[in-house]
Formats: sequence, C-alpha cells, structure tokens
Amino acid sequence: MIARGESIGAVRVTDARARRARTALALALSLGGLWLAGCSSGDDGVSPGPPTTYVEAEPNDFNAQSLGALDSTDITVGGAASSDADVDLFSITLSEPMDLFVQLDWTGGQDLEFAVSDDQGVFVTFVDTGARPEACTLPVLGASTRLIRVGSRSSSPANYVLTIGPR
Repeated sequence: MIARGESIGAVRVTDARARRARTALALALSLGGLWLAGCSSGDDGVSPGPPTTYVEAEPNDFNAQSLGALDSTDITVGGAASSDADVDLFSITLSEPMDLFVQLDWTGGQDLEFAVSDDQGVFVTFVDTGARPEACTLPVLGASTRLIRVGSRSSSPANYVLTIGPR
C-alpha cells in the first residue's frame, strides 16, 4: 500500500486515496497515458454566448492561475507550452453542480495533454490520446474549485487554447 507523501513516478500521493492512485496510475500507463475517470469524450453541447478570454501568465507551474468562477459561458485561455518541462496550472470555481467540459487544442505536431483534479486538488482525470484536440466532459461535478493542468510530451514549444465550460 502507498503511504501519504510517497511518490509514484511523477505523482505524489497527498491524500488517503493512495490505493486508488496506484490503480489509476497503473491503468493510465497500461493505456499509454490515457485515463478518463468519469470522462466522456467530445462535447455534448455548446456554451451560449461569447467566451471569457484569458492569457496564460507565468509563473503558473506550481501556483495555479485563477480563472475565477465558471458561469453559463465558456472560458478560453491562450497559452504556451515551452517544452516537455513546462506545466501550466489553472484553477476554476464551479459555483453550482454542472457537467464540466475541457478541451485543449494547439497548432503543430506536438503532443499536449491535460488533467483535471477532484475537489481536494488531486488529479484524477488525465487526457492524452495523442489526438488533437484533446477533450473531455466530466458529468455532474458539485460546487467546488478544480485544478486543470496542461503539459507537453514534446521538447519543442506549442501555443495552445484551453476551453473550459459548463455543459
């Protein structure tokens, strides 16, 4: 059994769900990096109205850039993954229960991925299919603050657009 604070590869276990973390990591590795915990692929709706737009602001590798509260329209973030060592963290607040849509799109041949945390800040949904765009809809998440992590598996830089919205 994994103890609190123990590292599994690049994942540091920080809560009592350590056994689930080990199982999830094994599943993610066996599927080539794709782990969709409660995630449906694709967009099952469109956000009404124009999106609220942000630009990624460094440093956001360890401290998440706040995107505020999600309302009835999408939020888009224009960002850049400078290399496979760059990680971009964002936080979003869900003020009421909703399905959460996340999409990551970019130009070029790089391989980007994203992860979404649970309400405790533990990343439980990882999306890396090798396809572009990467997308996921998480059904019925309660009011909470979630973290979204964008990363790259490529050494060359890539500009991206992260879209987050209610569905």
